[in-house]
Amino acid sequence: MSMLCPYETCEAAVDSVMWRFLHSQSEKLQAHQHEIMVQTDRFQKLAQRGVQVQWQPTSAQAGPVCTVCREHHCALLANYPCGHGACESCWATWGICQIPRCELGRQDVAHCFAPDCEVHLAVPLIEHLDTRSQELLDFASRPEVKQRRRLRGNPICPAHLHQDCPRAGCWGLGYLGFETVMCFICEHQWSPEDGGVPMPQDADVEEVMGVKVKKCPKCNEYIEKNGGCDHMTCSCAYQFWWSTLQPYRK
Repeated sequence: MSMLCPYETCEAAVDSVMWRFLHSQSEKLQAHQHEIMVQTDRFQKLAQRGVQVQWQPTSAQAGPVCTVCREHHCALLANYPCGHGACESCWATWGICQIPRCELGRQDVAHCFAPDCEVHLAVPLIEHLDTRSQELLDFASRPEVKQRRRLRGNPICPAHLHQDCPRAGCWGLGYLGFETVMCFICEHQWSPEDGGVPMPQDADVEEVMGVKVKKCPKCNEYIEKNGGCDHMTCSCAYQFWWSTLQPYRK
């Protein structure tokens, strides 16, 4: 992003006043600074949209090295929650190569490129990569892909409650928490045990006068759940996940 001191054994960055003066003397340095400002603004906006950016915007050291192409870049993009990072170009290339696998598995996004990592690409990351590749954009524009992404992104139903529709060719999924699960694309219904994914184990279930209840993690008030999704709001306004009693995060 800036220049190191010209002395061979010195690793300090050139003073900001000296750096500004050098810009006034060179059109090439002015062009470089303009490009740095453009890239900094672009990556900051990506971070604001939820994309994890690995960079040092004020550093005079060489930019981070992509683990795939082994080249320096201004910044790398990391997947969440696994944290594996690569440059935009390599992420896009990986996503394009994985389209046939996504079609075969009825998945709206690819998994991470790292060996043995089965974490799917985070929605903010894949949405950005869609803007970098026409092939990825065409795949994301397919109705079944758009519907599945919308279902997976439901903020009140976390990933551990998702269950793929068992009907052949359907890209839909349903949410655990009821005696039956319904696909929100084709409306097919099935038993959770038949879907291949076990129901999450309920935490701290008690029985009071023949009724199964749980205590609010904040106020200890007994709560009976007779329907609805896994997201609970107690009378004390505390919000949590019913199945795990973990705090709800918007």
